[in-house]
Amino acid sequence: MGQFRTKMAIFDNNNNDITGVQSFPIRISEDLAAVDQLQEHVAALVAGAGIDPEKLMGIGISMPGLVDSIEGNNFTYMRTNLKSESLQEILTRKLGKPVFIQNDVKSIALAEHRFGIAQGKKDVLVLSLDWGVGMAIIMNGKLCTGTTGFAGEIGHIPFENDGVLCYCGKRGCLETVASGIALANMAKEGIKSGQHSLLNELSDYEIDSIEPQLVVDAAKRGDQYAINILAKVGMNLGKGIATLIQLFNPELIILGGRMAEAKQYITTPIQQAIYTYSMAQLREKTEVAITNLGKDAGILGSVAVVMENIFQDQLASEG
Repeated sequence: MGQFRTKMAIFDNNNNDITGVQSFPIRISEDLAAVDQLQEHVAALVAGAGIDPEKLMGIGISMPGLVDSIEGNNFTYMRTNLKSESLQEILTRKLGKPVFIQNDVKSIALAEHRFGIAQGKKDVLVLSLDWGVGMAIIMNGKLCTGTTGFAGEIGHIPFENDGVLCYCGKRGCLETVASGIALANMAKEGIKSGQHSLLNELSDYEIDSIEPQLVVDAAKRGDQYAINILAKVGMNLGKGIATLIQLFNPELIILGGRMAEAKQYITTPIQQAIYTYSMAQLREKTEVAITNLGKDAGILGSVAVVMENIFQDQLASEG
């Protein structure tokens, strides 16, 4: 589930996609408005695939927000006021199958570990560089969730004194200077102040609603202003990542999300900042790579969430 669209697919137990990834205009909101829409589209997907519903093992839902996968609640979106029933329990009842929810970046990390370039790795950080900055941590081969499932909220660590107000309510968070939101704001300010750029071709409406992808596309076309602001965001990201290297000493850092599609325009300044701000003994053992799972990594993550939970349940029942 994304903020504006939800992707769905049905996979078999050999991880083969048997329906193709389908996209639906389901908006995720703070309340439970999306539940009935989910129920309707899930039923249609199963019926259209001609699958016996009894054969479905479970449903994995990857979603943004502060997700406590053990308690089964999201404290940012689809919040429930029912103390007696969690979001996971509501979805399980409505959809008629075991439902497992997980934060979107943590789902992607599970996908990377099971299907991507983190296979066989023990200590990995996965960063999602989109409108915000999300992170998931794999330590000693296992997803690290923290006490309440919120480990990895790098986007909201303090980065600048008296900086821009972040939507979380604090000032100067990393997301205010090193995210898709920051990139879009820089682009808007630059265009309105007369910077020469291919982005000047946009209408006033398009400028006000500019998305990070437009800046990335302009950089790929050789636009120097777009390249410069991507470099600035990349340097800020790299400084944050350098701190993570000092803390976690990972063997691999995987970058995903729309801004990672800028490739060398974002990875080069990140590497420069890592070289400047982290110790040689740590950074030399850390590889930084862009994901190879593509735009549907979240779907694969949902598959991994189901398989991991069912496997754990089987072990528990056998024990």
